[in-house]
Amino acid sequence: MKPKISVGGHALPNGVRMLSDHYAATAVRLPDGSINVEVEPTVRRAKALPVLSWPFVRGPVLLIEMAVLICKSALSKKEIDSSLDEATQARMRRFAIYRAITLIACFYSVVGSVCWLADWVVSQFTDNQYFKFEAEFSAQVIVQVIAIWLGALHPGIKRLLQYHGAEHQAVHAVDQGRPIVAEEACRFPTAHRRCGTNLVALFLIGMVLVLPFVAPFGAALIPLVELLWFSVCFELLLLAADKRWGRWASPVLVPGMWLQRITALRPDMQQLELACAAARAVIEAEQVDEHRLETVNIPSRS
Repeated sequence: MKPKISVGGHALPNGVRMLSDHYAATAVRLPDGSINVEVEPTVRRAKALPVLSWPFVRGPVLLIEMAVLICKSALSKKEIDSSLDEATQARMRRFAIYRAITLIACFYSVVGSVCWLADWVVSQFTDNQYFKFEAEFSAQVIVQVIAIWLGALHPGIKRLLQYHGAEHQAVHAVDQGRPIVAEEACRFPTAHRRCGTNLVALFLIGMVLVLPFVAPFGAALIPLVELLWFSVCFELLLLAADKRWGRWASPVLVPGMWLQRITALRPDMQQLELACAAARAVIEAEQVDEHRLETVNIPSRS
């Protein structure tokens, strides 16, 4: 019996990228309405070095690999209108970088202001350092959740979150062994147990509870505690995703599954068609098991 192919992925501003153990498939919609799917082999450092697959080590390694893949995908030519000339595409990529830097700077300015306000309010009632740190870290989490919720009101961010939901529905279809088509995948929920949102939610809650005890001992200790807790969260989510332990570990998924109501919105059929096309392509590549770069055009069903 052949081992089951594990498929995951992430949303792009203009499409979906699906990942398996050896391949990545990126699907975007072309100006003529057809779907462009590009399949390419991926290099997983954890596969080359066994030590990177050890428990409590694999979590941070996977985080770095995913961050690199997302950055490469978001800045690739596939995310820019191919009908534009090269100079215009280059300017649009630079603009995307500048806009991202500006948004991040503004966001952390707001976070800093809110943390200062929370610290000031608490100081009016008590001088206890624990409560001050608790207020600051809680304020950071609240601001981040509100920022995601408000961001979903922007058409561009809403589209990204819809692609996130489409990716989840396609993965559900793969997991359940159903036909990987939009008409079938649309029946599944947009939340998924293996979503990185679950990891983020669990990580933030833990930091709110733990960091107030760590911060008084020095800021240098905080990154070490964050790295350790992230590794623990990753292992907990692996247990929750395992059918043998899922029943007992499921409570750790509750915050993340709730947060996915904001981060994974229900897509339209065209967006879901992209996710299904990427999922089919990456599975076909695994089945063929040939390392290559392949580009195909799939006519739109709409």
